Amino acid sequence: MNRTPDPTFGVQFSNEFGGNETSVMATVSIPLSGRVRRAASAEAGN
Repeated sequence: MNRTPDPTFGVQFSNEFGGNETSVMATVSIPLSGRVRRAASAEAGN
């Protein structure tokens, strides 16, 4: 919990409706550190 988690990056391509629609999606996930998670869980418990 003392270490800060690494962010995750992703790219997704999809073809839908028989190739009539093509999409590109970029995602970024930044995990919360232990201190932030502890504060959020303490607040949710109140």
